[in-house]
Amino acid sequence: MIKYSGAEISRIRQTLSGNIKVGSPADLTMDSSYVKALEIWKGQQEYGDDSALAPHEPQGTFGKPFDLRFPLAPLATSDPELYQKILNDDRVKKFGPYYFFPEIMEKIDAGQMNGSEPIMAGVNRGLITLYDMKGWHGPRVIKPVQSSDEAKIATVASILGAGPAQHPSIDGYLVEDYVPGFELHEVLRAKPGMAGKAGHAIGKKYADLHKADVIYADALIQVLPTKSHVITSTGDDARLIDFGVAVDISKAPEFSLQEVRAILSMDPITKLSYDLARQDIQVKGLMAQQEEFAREDARKLKQDLLNLDLRLAKSSLGTAAMEGRISESSAASFIGAFKEAYFAH
Repeated sequence: MIKYSGAEISRIRQTLSGNIKVGSPADLTMDSSYVKALEIWKGQQEYGDDSALAPHEPQGTFGKPFDLRFPLAPLATSDPELYQKILNDDRVKKFGPYYFFPEIMEKIDAGQMNGSEPIMAGVNRGLITLYDMKGWHGPRVIKPVQSSDEAKIATVASILGAGPAQHPSIDGYLVEDYVPGFELHEVLRAKPGMAGKAGHAIGKKYADLHKADVIYADALIQVLPTKSHVITSTGDDARLIDFGVAVDISKAPEFSLQEVRAILSMDPITKLSYDLARQDIQVKGLMAQQEEFAREDARKLKQDLLNLDLRLAKSSLGTAAMEGRISESSAASFIGAFKEAYFAH
């Protein structure tokens, strides 16, 4: 079995972290090291398309950054010996770069994979991978972060019981519990009687997040394509998932350009134009809005953002009902229970 020194493991993890680009006004971007890695990758013919090492073209649209199945190819030029060592490792061929994550590496080397294979699926953004190990209480998800604060915010949400439990990871990625259940819109269609329970559960979680100076800043139900950021099985244990655009408003009014963009995207009037934020003219617009925020009273700005977060949560249910994704009665029941729980908590 191939063994790695502590220094080698550290370098590998730093390389993995270095290929996650967050915090830029253009969102997740592809840099020259990845372009070079892709060229090297395409030149390797010894792996089939089904391998965890198989190359995949990067995707250029927001929300779908380059594939992260094997972002270690930059080592081919910076440390060829270590890179070849990785390529020859059967564990890496099977599990991809996720083999090098702290708890997973320990479990795999101890033979505690629980008989399951990694399940890889492109969902929402980037690559999300599911693992199950002996000693775990269910599978865990590994995914790249979308913002520089996502790991911190996801940890806060986990402590509050609003989001999935978080586990040791490396910079640039989250390792969290897989939340079983159904998406909110599926539940409200199949069991509209659960709308009140789900609304109450999520309203309470929003109240907890807002007290912790976190706004979710995303729709609970998105219409096109229809998907939900709420997972529930009974309504009582509904959880929020994906805190990629959530914002820590304790920073107000000193927000980064990425945070400004997330805030502006909460308003349907500005969302469309700022979805094209890669263009220079839009980046200038973000900078102008950033300066405007900086001139506002922090307390008033924070309250405005809390109110905007509530409006977005409620309006997303209303839009889903208007589009026929859920019934109007389910939406009304959810929103009523949501408001009651939020303001009572």
